[in-house]
Amino acid sequence: MTKNMIQDQASGLRRLTQPSLTKVISVTGGKGGVGKSNVTLGMAICMARKVKR
Repeated sequence: MTKNMIQDQASGLRRLTQPSLTKVISVTGGKGGVGKSNVTLGMAICMARKVKR
């Protein structure tokens, strides 16, 4: 049982170290009240409808 447990942990670690494609979207602005929150919310809703995470 210990051998199986070690193999399971090792396979989990290997999966974590594999490269993955991550995209980061940033919404910025130097002034308050320019609609950053609305843009961010709209993008989040559209992405959720397309099942993006």
